[in-house]
Formats: sequence, structure tokens, C-alpha cells
Amino acid sequence: MPKRKKKTRTVREIIIASLKCGRINAEVLTAVKKVHPRTTYSLASINWYRNRLRSEEGMTIPSERECRRRRA
Repeated sequence: MPKRKKKTRTVREIIIASLKCGRINAEVLTAVKKVHPRTTYSLASINWYRNRLRSEEGMTIPSERECRRRRA
């Protein structure tokens, strides 16, 4: 029986999961590029997702500043 190929997570799924974990934008972008190395996403794209999820979808995702403060 042939081996089934593992389904690759989408960029959106990776970004949302990473943001929920409290990662900063640079870390989220690194996680995305590990799975999708040819992506054209940038730090601005990650920030757009962060703001959209916080404002329109009402998720409790910390801001970039809050993430950095928690680490210090």
C-alpha cells in the first residue's frame, strides 16, 4: 500500500496557530517560511493578520508589543 502524503498546513493556519501561541511577527514569518519557503509574505503581512484577527474576528491575540514585554 502506498504511503499517504502528509497534508501541508496552509499559511493562514500556521500564522493563526503561531499568533495564538504568543510569538512575535519575526518568529511567525520564520515558521511560515519553513513550510512554504517560496512564499511572498512579509512582516507587514503577519502584522495585518494579527490586527485583523484582533479587531474583526475578536480573537484574544496579544499585540506585538505585549509579546515582547512578556519575554523581557
